[in-house]
Amino acid sequence: MWLVALIACTDDTTDTAAPVAEVPIDDLNLVVQDPARSNPFSGLDDLQLRLLNESEAVVLDVTWDADEDPEIDSIDLYGTFRMTLAGLDNGDVVAFGRTAWFSLVAGHTTELTMLFTTINTAVPLESSMARERSDHVAERLPGGKVLICGGRSPDGGTAYDDCEVYDPSDFDFDSAQVGLPRAVFGAKSQWSGDGDLLFITGGTEIDGPLGETATAIGAIYDPVEEQLDELPLMNSPRTGHCFSIFREEYGIAIGNGEAKLDYLIHQQDGSYEWTYVSMIDLDAENVYSCVTTTDRKVVMLGSTAGATGVFDYADDAQSTLITEAYTPITQALAGDYTYRSGAMLVPMASGNVWIGGGLDTTLQAPVKEGRVFNPDSLVFGSGPDTDVNRVDGDADPWIDEDWVALSCGTIDGTDPQTRVELLHVGDGDLIAVELDRPRPGCRGTVLDDGAILVTGGFDSEDSTTAAAAVIVPYRASDDS
Repeated sequence: MWLVALIACTDDTTDTAAPVAEVPIDDLNLVVQDPARSNPFSGLDDLQLRLLNESEAVVLDVTWDADEDPEIDSIDLYGTFRMTLAGLDNGDVVAFGRTAWFSLVAGHTTELTMLFTTINTAVPLESSMARERSDHVAERLPGGKVLICGGRSPDGGTAYDDCEVYDPSDFDFDSAQVGLPRAVFGAKSQWSGDGDLLFITGGTEIDGPLGETATAIGAIYDPVEEQLDELPLMNSPRTGHCFSIFREEYGIAIGNGEAKLDYLIHQQDGSYEWTYVSMIDLDAENVYSCVTTTDRKVVMLGSTAGATGVFDYADDAQSTLITEAYTPITQALAGDYTYRSGAMLVPMASGNVWIGGGLDTTLQAPVKEGRVFNPDSLVFGSGPDTDVNRVDGDADPWIDEDWVALSCGTIDGTDPQTRVELLHVGDGDLIAVELDRPRPGCRGTVLDDGAILVTGGFDSEDSTTAAAAVIVPYRASDDS
């Protein structure tokens, strides 16, 4: 038998008592928090709690009056689960929360926190970022926190080298004890193949009379040691490039008008070095976007046929020369919009890649189509008709297969995109959430529980980039 204490946190400055519901589930404490309301259950008629197993099957489903305690028969379940909580008003779901996956172990008390707030709404956080910044790096860490590094000031005249960490358990930002080797904005980042190390490369420095210049710096962050070390300099300064890890700790940096690519090698002694490589059939200088698939291929997209293709140099292909590991894509991507800059590439669990948005490099017009690409057959599948109007946006796999989260970027290469979208790449289902304000230069990060954190971004109206917002996506399927 287990018993969960469901606790809704309230603001200590109010007179409202914290509603506490005891559900007959032992060994689990769940703290429910809403960054927008002191009492998360205020104004709700009913609450519905569900427990889902690893197969997404509902193993517990109970609804009760929000002003009362629930009554549930004792159950005996252990393993890996996710919990959801829906707040209903006149039978409609108006507030929602979900946890990350967690384990229930006999004799061990599991402590959980849940973000529970108005559905499909950009909710501003009261706590400010440690620094006003835009065009920064924002990556989710193992354990659920978010590392934020670099970026630039609201006036665009200063770049930063410092880092901070967002903690979703209390919606707060704290300065980190690490920093980048130099002050940069627009750096590229990616996790190693096993997710143990975060690599950060390139970007733009601001150097007084020289103005903005591309940089060749790089860094590697170890989340266990909470240590950030400098990488050797790349052979060429790069900004606006793409960077991808294709083996556990081997990577390539491509683009920024350079005819060669930088190949990052992990030496046997633990050190790293960059090697300058020319690859047969690859138009490296016109590559704009790239991503690593689940089976470690690198899909590239650029403004020419030679800049659009697949790099396959996995561990089982070491007999292949790296100069011969690239295959161009000859099939048109979508109508006349074959080649793009600023497109979004998202690796899918199936090994395919979803490609959407960007600019047609011939017409300089936004491309709204999205397609799923198979890197084995080099074929694009037919996609839904849903418009994806976003250039240089953040795009990440969401917590459920075939869903992608799209945030930040611009509409046409200039005007900021003011929506965050959750898209099903198969049937085109789309949830669009308007941001709390325009945020050019912002970053979107998918959290472990499926919430989307939007950080920074210059606001021309109030000149602040220290604010952040969080979104809890809710789909009709979450109610089935």
